Amino acid sequence: MSTGTPDLDNIPGSPDDREFLYTVLNLPTTASEYEIRERYRQLSVLFHPDKQQEEQTKETATKRFLEVQKAYQVLSDPINRRAYDLLGPKGLQTVHNADLSEVPPAKFDAALIQKTRELLRERAEEVVRSKGRITATIDARSLFEGDDVYDDDEHWSSYHGITDRLSGIRQTSSSIRHSVETDISERTSLVLTGRASSRGSLDVDDAYNPLRTAVLGTVRHQFSPRLNFEATANLLHGSDLNFKTIYRDEENTVVCEMGFTRALFQAISSSTARMRAPPLTLAFSRRLFPHSPLEGTVSFSTSSTVPILSVSLFSGHVFDHTPEASIPPALLGTDPTFRPPSKDGLSVGTTFWNVQASLAGLMSGLGAEWGVVLSELGLRLKIVFQFGLAGLNWSFGGEWRRGDNSLGSSVALGLRGVILRLDAGFLGQQVSLPIVLSDEHNMRLALCTTVMPSTALVFTYWFVLRPRRQRERLEFFRRARRTLHEEKSDLLRESKETVHLLEDAARRHMQTEASCNGLVILEASYGPSERDEATAGLDVDVTVPLQALVHRSQLYIPGRRSKVSRIPIPRFAKIGDRRPSLIAREARSVFTPVSPSPTAARLSDMRVSPASPYSHDLTGGLTSYFIAFSRRLGRYAVLRHARKGPHRAGLQGFYDPAPGVAKTLRIRYAFCGYSHYAEIPDWMPVVLPLEDADKRLRAASGATRNLDPADAGPTVGASALVSAVEIC
Repeated sequence: MSTGTPDLDNIPGSPDDREFLYTVLNLPTTASEYEIRERYRQLSVLFHPDKQQEEQTKETATKRFLEVQKAYQVLSDPINRRAYDLLGPKGLQTVHNADLSEVPPAKFDAALIQKTRELLRERAEEVVRSKGRITATIDARSLFEGDDVYDDDEHWSSYHGITDRLSGIRQTSSSIRHSVETDISERTSLVLTGRASSRGSLDVDDAYNPLRTAVLGTVRHQFSPRLNFEATANLLHGSDLNFKTIYRDEENTVVCEMGFTRALFQAISSSTARMRAPPLTLAFSRRLFPHSPLEGTVSFSTSSTVPILSVSLFSGHVFDHTPEASIPPALLGTDPTFRPPSKDGLSVGTTFWNVQASLAGLMSGLGAEWGVVLSELGLRLKIVFQFGLAGLNWSFGGEWRRGDNSLGSSVALGLRGVILRLDAGFLGQQVSLPIVLSDEHNMRLALCTTVMPSTALVFTYWFVLRPRRQRERLEFFRRARRTLHEEKSDLLRESKETVHLLEDAARRHMQTEASCNGLVILEASYGPSERDEATAGLDVDVTVPLQALVHRSQLYIPGRRSKVSRIPIPRFAKIGDRRPSLIAREARSVFTPVSPSPTAARLSDMRVSPASPYSHDLTGGLTSYFIAFSRRLGRYAVLRHARKGPHRAGLQGFYDPAPGVAKTLRIRYAFCGYSHYAEIPDWMPVVLPLEDADKRLRAASGATRNLDPADAGPTVGASALVSAVEIC
């Protein structure tokens, strides 16, 4: 660990100079720690400002003293010195910005270089945000054409039939899109986009398939937190202009978009041409209920040849089946986003649905979609059904995303036949391959095609995603053990000393209770609610502290409070402070609908990029905004601030072995000559003996025993025993 944090921005010398700090101390790069320490002592005494008698030399001595001090801070620390020897000041910046303290020494150099490259890439992306997309449509209909096309025995009796089918695969169209974005000011940004598309392959010089290009420039300006505006122009055709403005508040969203094309300008300038209205799109969205994410949207567009009117409803639901979900964040003992990974990665996520009715001429119809997002895995699944004049269309797809990387596929059955779409992304660059398998409405082929990506998804989850999640869970609790024994050694020592002080009182209470056949704590532990390989060894023995709390054959610990000492707890706002429906839009899929859907196309532009305190990594690129989404739809919403000062509410002999993990108090006790067992969640009240055991004692003694409410507490009763599990 570093002995200090040097001022990395003020280290003199060239960034590539890896010997400047050694020069300051006049030492070789192979100098030992003893030599560095002794030279620092000599030079610090020589250049110390308090040792200078003349004011003229005091300023120069101060500069030299600071140089010596910075050199010693870096070279006396093994991690900083190795980083400086390897990469110079850039390596020091990487150590300062990234946590490399737990990296094994054998892997430190590789990890340092990798982190340095990542930081350089992130800084470049902050200045110029680059995105690219390549789309190539493949015609693979020949693979599934009828046998009558290849009925020649010479072809079908040998491998020639297969080769002929493979040779029929060709590329029908392709397009390339690349954009860069930079900020002009705090509220204004500029986006430059280049597009090129062609029928056929881009690398084929075909006069009949000319290459169509466009260069677009977009200026975005945020007038206020609720109102933004953007204007897009085709720089190669100055007459093509598009304007869009979006207004948002806590309940409503209004979008207005208008385009001016070359054909429109020609129609306006021609005295004989019939006047036409410019392409216009209007959309209005509103949250329908105050405490529900249900949102309604009405959209009208004249961008196509036929005006389109659509009405849709969208909603989402958060599910969280982890033990920590039912516990108030203030009782978890840490930031509520700091939670252990679940065993299978399927416990936290979001489900969403959307229904839509549209009037668009022959494309009119009804649509419905349902999807689920497994935020821990970064996995999203979605199914879409659309029924209209052209019949029933459907699509099914999934996408995995982690950081800037993604991989997905979908199968669609619609007017254009059966289409298999493969998508991949890496560092902001996307590749999309729509593969046309049939131009007919072939339901059997579509269902068989769906089996392939579904099977691949199951194998990927079982052999890749699930084992990775289990490794992360093991690492989480392994780090908790290491933190407990290394950084909280004083806490463990104090806990042992406290238990030692309670032993005499616990022994007296146990002897008293045993003499009257009362409540005797045989064994008690306090640890994680889920017990598996990862949580093994994290239980705290609290037998003595609990026995010391027994009074008149009763044990009562109030609920809704912490049993251990806590760190400052963040305070949360209720769900009414933020609009859940705005965040719910983040659950919409990026898959293209089977048939044109103006609402789905326009709503993708109205999404809100969440700036949430829950943007942590739970191994999945979707985690950031879906954890934010789940919290905003759940009991707590937006992090406000942390209360200053520690909050102490600990029972003697208790400590938190794993902050952020739901814990359970497990007690095995003897009462009325019988052995009982109870498991009580951390935040529930503890009332022993349980109600059934007390009734058994009354029946055995033949007398009614009156419990003093003042001794038992205000919540003694059946309501306080609901969550306890008793085994007699």
